[in-house]
Amino acid sequence: MISCAKCEIPLPFDAQGAPEYCPNCRRSCVGHQFPAALTSTGEISKPVDPVDVMGEASCFYHDTKRAIVACDGCGRYLCSHCKADWLGRTLCLGCIHTQREVKGAGEFQSRVTLYDNVALSLLILPFLTLVYGIFLVMFTAPVALYLVLRHRKASRGIVPRGPWRMRIAGGLSILVILGWVGVIVAAFFVE
Repeated sequence: MISCAKCEIPLPFDAQGAPEYCPNCRRSCVGHQFPAALTSTGEISKPVDPVDVMGEASCFYHDTKRAIVACDGCGRYLCSHCKADWLGRTLCLGCIHTQREVKGAGEFQSRVTLYDNVALSLLILPFLTLVYGIFLVMFTAPVALYLVLRHRKASRGIVPRGPWRMRIAGGLSILVILGWVGVIVAAFFVE
């Protein structure tokens, strides 16, 4: 049933694409019927999984729909439209929002900076310049070491990644820094 948007009384006509006027308030109304709301015979379909039996649990968000599962995060009962399977857990959209926006959990983020890749790039890319690479790495190695120390426990995203890349970047940056300290000490103190 289509209702007027202003006075909310049921409209006696089938406002399907063409503007019609409400008989009560004379407001112009246009209705659009979604194909999913119709059955194969053209009749309006009933809500999916209605709660018919007294004592059945209904969805937290849709009180007319039968609950099929409880949220693993908050325990709310959810219908098939409200549940989301995320990394082997069934969650409601409220819990996903809380994990993503409020708590900033890495497995719920759509974009994660991979600091191990950045640190390794800072150590390897200067050598692509061939001539100045050995001098550039003198500046990029401390930055790479800072990234390793600062972000060693940062989220690695949804894809399972071990800590080895971060450890390799840390070891390489320490070796480069010690090498440059040795070169500078040798240049000033060795005759």
